[in-house]
Amino acid sequence: MITPDKQAKRDKILEYFRNVARQELAKQNPIPFDALFNEEDRGKIILFIMPESIGDVFLCTALLKSLKETYPWCKLYFATKPEYFEIFDGNTLVDKVIPYTPQMDNHFFLTGAGNNKGYVEIAFHPYFGTQRLIDYCQNGKDKIAFDIQGVET
Repeated sequence: MITPDKQAKRDKILEYFRNVARQELAKQNPIPFDALFNEEDRGKIILFIMPESIGDVFLCTALLKSLKETYPWCKLYFATKPEYFEIFDGNTLVDKVIPYTPQMDNHFFLTGAGNNKGYVEIAFHPYFGTQRLIDYCQNGKDKIAFDIQGVET
């Protein structure tokens, strides 16, 4: 038979493990996906996604000037793991740095398909070719170019 004292201890143990589980879930997806995007930016967001590798994240910054020049009316969001956020300190080309989530691997979830209106106008997934699967799929909406002026060869 469980006495009231033992029941109180059992309840505390159960609550402890529930709290640990909640904290672990929060670490995996700390922010609801909808909260990553400013509502006033909807319809004019370019999302550049490079989840990992500090070298890959840094090298991709060379493409950002072309994106801003090609789409001056769009807000440029960059998605990566939080440990790489500091790469963008002082970078005026990026309007918002957001944490990468696995949902971002689904291009059509981001840009919309069927009844899903999507979250962004254009999503760039350059990591697909080197870190995942597919390489280039943009629905004909992109015109990105690498500017090599001033680069010595």
